[in-house]
Amino acid sequence: MSVEFLEESCSGEDRTATLPIGGLSYVQGYTKFRLINKTVGRCLDVTAEKFPDREALIVVHENIRLTFAQLKEEVDKAAAGLLSIGLRKGDRLGMWGPNSYAWVLLQLATAQAGIILVSVNPAYQAMELEYALKKVGCKALAFPKQFKTQQYYNILKHICPELEKAPPGFLRSQRLPDLTTVISVDTPMPGTLLLDDVVAAGSKEQNMAELRHAKLFLSCHDPVNIQFTSVGCKALAFPKQFKTQQYYNILKHICPELEKAPPGFLRSQRLPDLTTVISVDTPMPGTLLLDDVVAAGSKEQNMAELRHAKLFLSCHDPVNIQFTSGTTGSPKGATLSHYNIVNNANIIGERMKLHLKTPEESRVILPTPLYHCLGSVGGTMVSMMHGVTLILSSPIFDGKKALEAVSKERGSFLYGTPTMFVDILNQPDFSSYDISTMRGGVIAGSPAPPEVIRAIINKLNAKELVVAYGTTENSPVTFMSFPEDTEEQKSQSVGRIMPHTEAQIVNMELGTMAELNTPGELWIRGYCVMLGYWGEPQKTEEVIGQDKWYRTGDIATMDEQGFCKIVGRSKDMIIRGGENIYPTELEDFLHTHPQVQEVQVVGVKDDRMGEEVCACILLKSGEKSTPEEIKAFCKGKIAHFKIPRYIVFVTTYPLTISGKVQKFKLREQMERHLNL
Repeated sequence: MSVEFLEESCSGEDRTATLPIGGLSYVQGYTKFRLINKTVGRCLDVTAEKFPDREALIVVHENIRLTFAQLKEEVDKAAAGLLSIGLRKGDRLGMWGPNSYAWVLLQLATAQAGIILVSVNPAYQAMELEYALKKVGCKALAFPKQFKTQQYYNILKHICPELEKAPPGFLRSQRLPDLTTVISVDTPMPGTLLLDDVVAAGSKEQNMAELRHAKLFLSCHDPVNIQFTSVGCKALAFPKQFKTQQYYNILKHICPELEKAPPGFLRSQRLPDLTTVISVDTPMPGTLLLDDVVAAGSKEQNMAELRHAKLFLSCHDPVNIQFTSGTTGSPKGATLSHYNIVNNANIIGERMKLHLKTPEESRVILPTPLYHCLGSVGGTMVSMMHGVTLILSSPIFDGKKALEAVSKERGSFLYGTPTMFVDILNQPDFSSYDISTMRGGVIAGSPAPPEVIRAIINKLNAKELVVAYGTTENSPVTFMSFPEDTEEQKSQSVGRIMPHTEAQIVNMELGTMAELNTPGELWIRGYCVMLGYWGEPQKTEEVIGQDKWYRTGDIATMDEQGFCKIVGRSKDMIIRGGENIYPTELEDFLHTHPQVQEVQVVGVKDDRMGEEVCACILLKSGEKSTPEEIKAFCKGKIAHFKIPRYIVFVTTYPLTISGKVQKFKLREQMERHLNL
């Protein structure tokens, strides 16, 4: 048990603390233990001291295996290396690419040095990437050269043509003026730093000393991550490509200056904050190679700088920016602190009883993306807090690879969205895999059909499965079932309130607390609520009141035992296979098509994905088009998962008396039209 973190386990009394009082939909989680006032880096230090020889991270597709002691050593070198190339506390570094060792390394190294990690969706194309990097003012960007057809370097070069001729670390981009440093995590490319070199630089005592100094000024309340829901990145990290996603080319499209920029010194017009682009795999023009960054961290000078930097870190400092979206559909950067994610991860592990498991019983298979909170907090951070082994089964979700990892790596817990679990359960050779070590898992991201819950518990042998609910803005988990809850409780609810968290369901017409079993909007309050949307105080105030309640926008009910059920959304957000898609954003894009007069986007039901995207298009008078032509227009301009599966050409929309489109009626019409 992680005794330094908790004075006592919350598991025993946690259940009774969740009961509503007075027939109203309000609960407060168990509070009879102290929250943790430590930074992410300090938590890793403690776990590495306690379990130095225990396996910490296995990346199956890269054949990488590290103990906690080895991982901490590499993280320290990478953190010192990042300081050695000019990044400082509060700077933003974007990580752009699929699941990889480099992703975890930079997630932890940025936190160790007080740099804010910006989680960039690996499917982003040039337009989306430029918006995200500008919003947060990224100074550095890290990525692999490519993954499958996704050419990361070429995408960036499209934005920053200066990259190709820029000295690594010295990009000057017209479109991305903040971006100076591009880091390749795998392959040297013009204008980039190599991640290996960054880590190597961290080995120098001068850089380590800088890291030690920086850590002195870190607080657990500092922002540690910005999750896109938008932020001014100073740095961006990514592989060169993934499948058809050409990460470098997408960024180059936004920052044409990238190609000629010295690595770490990008000057982009469209992304003025972005100065550093890090390749996690391939040297590319204008980028630093991640290996070189890590190598720089080996120097004592750089290690000394790291030690100095750590002196100024606080657990209340920001550590991550994750992009999400509000009712307007425009992406916003949810800013999370060390305090947010350290405590959420610790409490997730407690609820799952991971702290009571042996090393053999706590091997977590993670096929979910690290750029989402479920992966970065529920996966990486839970591992760092509780000393469990984290196993990345594939760069992107692959049901077969997940089963192979369970079988070959003796996995005991499996994470996924309902869509992922459906794919895993329906593998044609499912019976050939050894799943005897399976004990449980986490299902989250969208509502799960009862039959899927039952199949996971019985067919996958995941008796200790827990259902989780949360939002990026809440770090993310606020409700979760207990491992010992019944199948019915798990299939009919998202569990009970988490410790140190309050929840109420509000009757939006009356503005009062709803009675039990009565639908209303779910509000959350507690340590888990984000610091705010990066650079958008007004939008923050729209969702977090002076009373500190966060308004989720989700419609829920609560029963007499405190079980919460999500019954709908007040927002029109579509959840496709765990990916959040915001209709307004997609509608705005489709409106740029020259033949489109009006468009309304709705989610329609789908047995496999939960929901699929349906675009209902009204063409301009005299114009003609086809679904194939509309999809071709989308390809390469928006993320693949946002491209509508269904394109329906309409002549009218169902309207209210005041002329507003009734989307619920439009959805019903489309499901009938499509025979769904």
